[in-house]
Amino acid sequence: MGIREAKVAVLDNLGAPKDKGVLRALLGFLNDYRRFIPNFSKRAHRLNQLLREGQAWKWEPKEEQARRDLLEAIKAGTVLQLPRRDEPFTLNTDWSSMGMGAVLCHEVEGEERVVAYASRSCTATEANYSSYEGEGLVAVWGVTHFRAYLQGQRFTLIIDHQPLLWLMTNRSLTGRNARWAMRLQEYDFIIKHHAGKTLQHADGLSRNPPPA
Repeated sequence: MGIREAKVAVLDNLGAPKDKGVLRALLGFLNDYRRFIPNFSKRAHRLNQLLREGQAWKWEPKEEQARRDLLEAIKAGTVLQLPRRDEPFTLNTDWSSMGMGAVLCHEVEGEERVVAYASRSCTATEANYSSYEGEGLVAVWGVTHFRAYLQGQRFTLIIDHQPLLWLMTNRSLTGRNARWAMRLQEYDFIIKHHAGKTLQHADGLSRNPPPA
């Protein structure tokens, strides 16, 4: 499943945005294809910053480079693996104080294939979570975001914070930790720990999220 060339050929003739309205429209178009592009939020971060309230309009070479990078990524038509109910899913998640990232994958012929990407910014409160709490949050968010794929399926949740394993085994949790554990109990999964540097897709998404 890829991006149809006819839908993106017009991008070759697009000029640089002249104001925030034009940039906002461009990002709106590109956002429709974000699930096809690894690290979309990272690529769009500089342009999204320019749309912040109170931010003066200033289109410089770095903004132009970010725009061109996004357009080239769209035109490349990154191919995603079609979801298959007969193949187990793997969900990679990562949290940072800036945002959260999740990557849903299948393993096909011994190779990990991406089904979909997801990311969002942290709220002001979430940005102050400890790494342990943040990883708990993104696990719940990622599983919920991909609920349509994961509900009723046994899958593997890949995390980069080993103490989070405690969340599913501790019987004396309170507050939000208890609520998160209850929400995760709706699903059938196993947890595996990988160092953050090995979760490149999810790590890139979490550290370069879209604006809240």
